[in-house]
Parts: sequence; structure tokens; C-alpha cells
Amino acid sequence: MTSSTQIFIIAGVVFVFIQGAVLYMGLGKYKVKAPKKNEESFEVAIRTKIPRTSQAFGAEISWTIGPPSYGSYSNLQRWVLIRPDDVDAAPEGSTYPDAEVLVVGQQWWWEYHYYLDGIEGADQPDLVTANELVIPVNQDIRIYTTSRDVIHSFWIPRLNGKKDAVPGRTTPWVIQSNEVGRFAGQCTEFCGLSHAYMRMYTIALPHEEFSTWVDNQIKVRNPLTEDDPNYEGEQLFITNCARCHAINGVTEREMNGETVADSMAMYGNIEEFRNHSDGTLSQGKYTGAANLTSGAAPNLTHFASRSSYAGSFFELYPNAQEIAEGGGSLRPITK
Repeated sequence: MTSSTQIFIIAGVVFVFIQGAVLYMGLGKYKVKAPKKNEESFEVAIRTKIPRTSQAFGAEISWTIGPPSYGSYSNLQRWVLIRPDDVDAAPEGSTYPDAEVLVVGQQWWWEYHYYLDGIEGADQPDLVTANELVIPVNQDIRIYTTSRDVIHSFWIPRLNGKKDAVPGRTTPWVIQSNEVGRFAGQCTEFCGLSHAYMRMYTIALPHEEFSTWVDNQIKVRNPLTEDDPNYEGEQLFITNCARCHAINGVTEREMNGETVADSMAMYGNIEEFRNHSDGTLSQGKYTGAANLTSGAAPNLTHFASRSSYAGSFFELYPNAQEIAEGGGSLRPITK
């Protein structure tokens, strides 16, 4: 039984007790009784002997029973429809039916670790990207939210409800889109001075295009040769930007006493939470990923494949929304 189910049961018991007491007090114990034979009329008793602020009995019944009934219905509906452990089977034709994503919040951007065959038993993610969560359309995707620093809250209004990202814990959630499109989101937990700029997008693609996107994201970029016109720019990036950013196959860092090119291995061994049934993880093993710098910034291996940058605050392409929804001649998210 999940913690959300336990809370629902406890809240339900409390609700029934309180509403039962309200109905008993309002309609039973203190109900005005009709006069006996030879006594003055019921209407006279109400007007003259029993002080009341209202005689709208029907209205009183409505506002006593109506709101709780509606609240019960809406909460039950929400609990049934978006339970975190309710993941429908992937549709026929899905290339990655077991894909799961670890969503890592940090000041002030989001990082996504994709496990294409599920998190259980995986030593490292298959790919890591930032700010734009790309998913296949019409497929439930299990996600786990956590944080590298303070509490954040992940929310894509058109696709699912809010879910806090808490340091030292992972919280299961599900995201799904019934249509191809680009859906905006926002961190909804105050997390510092740039909280208002901590945005994100979820992009839902047809299954074939999602597979193409995955194939392109997994590719490692080869370093440029000295005769390439972009070589000096790459060296400038390595000298300055690589202190925080990474380009798989190009930038380097120390790992286990050796200098190696950046790859998905630097994100390995930080998802220890999968061995904890209660969702907790070892903060000592997670701390920003031991192999990453303390000021870790988005992995920029496939920067041009995103439609936004700087915490999704700026659009990378002037027609990003149109491109992501398929109306343009280019889909940067699959190139």
C-alpha cells in the first residue's frame, strides 16, 4: 500500500466522522420539532420562541451537504485517475514500453535521466537532457521526482498534477499526453531568487519520432579537428564553459583517479533510491552526483536539439511552438 493510499484512507475516515457529527447536530439533536396537539402552530413557535438567523431550511441543507459531496466526488475521481502507481501498459508499437525518467530539480532548471528499459537494475541512465522532457504520445511514462538542492515542485498543468521534488527522496509520478504537442510547465515551489524563471516544457512526439530523438540523443559527438572552422569555438567552450557544462565525448573530468571524456557514466551510481522501497535515497551518494562539479549545469551535448534554453526561459527558435507541434519544416527536437 502506497503512502498516498494510506493518507487517502485516513482522510476518508476523518471526513466521515466530521460530516456525520455535523449532520447529527444540524439535522438530529438540535432540529426544531413540530408542536404537539393543542400547542401553538409550528410557524408561530419558530417566529416567536426560537431565535434563528435564517429560516431557509433548504439552503442550509444545500450548503451543508453540497460542498462535502462535491469535494468527496472530485477527490475520489482524482485519486482514481492519477494514482502514482497506476501505469497503463504501453500501446502497441511502442519502441520503449518500459521507459522511466528521473526528474531532478535544481536551482533553477530541470534535468531528466532516461532509463529506456526501466530504472530497476540500471547502473547509469541511457541519456540525460535538460529542461525539455520528451515523451511518446499516448503512453504512460513513469517518472520519479527528486532535488539536488532545495525543494522544487514539478508541474505540467495540461498533463498531470503537481509533485514536489524533495532532496533525499524520490516520489513516483506518471505523465502522459493524448496529443502531439509542446506543453509548458513551471516550478510551483518557491526555491530562490530565480524561482519565477524556472520553467520547463514537455514535448509529446509520435512513437517513431520519439525513437529517432532517442537515437540522436544517445550519439556521442566527436571532437573537432584543428582544420575545422569551429575548432576555436569548441576550445573556448572547453576552457570556460566546461567548468559547469558537459558535452559527451568532448569535455573531460576526473573519475576514479583518471581523466576521461564525459559520458553517461558520470551520472552513474546516483540512483541508489531504486533499492529503497520507501522511496528514500542516500543523500551522501547523490549530492549533485559525485562526479559532477558543485555548480553542475545542463549537459549541452545536443543543445541545438532543444527548442528553449536558460531554464526554458528563452526560445532557441523563433517558431519553437510551431516546430514542436509539427507545423514547421524542421523538428529541432529530433535532429
